[in-house]
Amino acid sequence: MTQYEINSLSKSLINPVSETRPVNVSRGYTIQLKAARRPVNMKSFSDVVGVREVYSTDGYYRYLCGEFRSMSKAKEELVTIKAAGFQDAFIRDNDVVDIRK
Repeated sequence: MTQYEINSLSKSLINPVSETRPVNVSRGYTIQLKAARRPVNMKSFSDVVGVREVYSTDGYYRYLCGEFRSMSKAKEELVTIKAAGFQDAFIRDNDVVDIRK
């Protein structure tokens, strides 16, 4: 290892550079109700409790609800969501990160 490598390594340990903000990504599943290029009026989700809007890196606003550790719990909730009129809703991995935070 050269002196330059040692100096660079020590600087990165003392002053770590972070270009990204920390995010909380929980493991499990969520239900996506809708995705749109423009924000949707949240009142259109009034029949569903806990809907959140997430803006993703691909430029879509996603409307999600629930955080489930098991697929079976997510499937149970999906039945209720579809009964509320959201026939296109589906279960997805809970990997969507809101880039506005």
